[in-house]
Amino acid sequence: MSWWDTPNRDPQAATAPASLARGAQILTIDGVDLVNANDQASINTLNAGLSPQTVGESHTFSILDAGATAPRTVTLVSATITITPVQNVKTIPTAAGDLVGYMLFNDHIATAEGELVTAFNQLKTAGVHDLILDIRYNGGGFLDIASEVAYMIAGPAPTVGQTFELDQFNSKNPTVNPVTQTTITPLGFHTTTHAGQAAAYLELAASLRAHDRQHLFRQ
Repeated sequence: MSWWDTPNRDPQAATAPASLARGAQILTIDGVDLVNANDQASINTLNAGLSPQTVGESHTFSILDAGATAPRTVTLVSATITITPVQNVKTIPTAAGDLVGYMLFNDHIATAEGELVTAFNQLKTAGVHDLILDIRYNGGGFLDIASEVAYMIAGPAPTVGQTFELDQFNSKNPTVNPVTQTTITPLGFHTTTHAGQAAAYLELAASLRAHDRQHLFRQ
């Protein structure tokens, strides 16, 4: 194998003159084979192209677009963008005449809160009966955002008084977190954000499975 697939992209990146479509294969970066190169100098070149450290860096990519038979060469320039964590909110009609809601949720970050509220209100107004929450590319983030999403989906009845997430250690530390030296406190379902990061998409999925909402997920 001598390529690397491009799984997803942010809408702002899609407006770039040399943007990559989903499914494009990256063959080389600055002349270095992306997969087969194994010396340190080549690895450094690849890392520099994939993870630029400053704004305005230019790197040359050999790209094979989905369905194409010949690669093309593009030059990408690093830039600062604002990530759009909630995308493609829409309804899908079923054969039975019901509506299924869909949204792509990519990051449990603070700016997602307002976008999630808008998205769920949109789907609620549309009268959807089921929901596809696409978290295939979600890298996690704030547990509190995950708690909010779970509450928005499940509603107050299944979540009131329930624990969303609880840290547990061995019998030597039943009530105090040995790392932070703080009292272990359950995180409930709520609608306002606080601190705390982890694999939030996993916590979200687990909490809804526990409350019989697993059919809502596309994984």
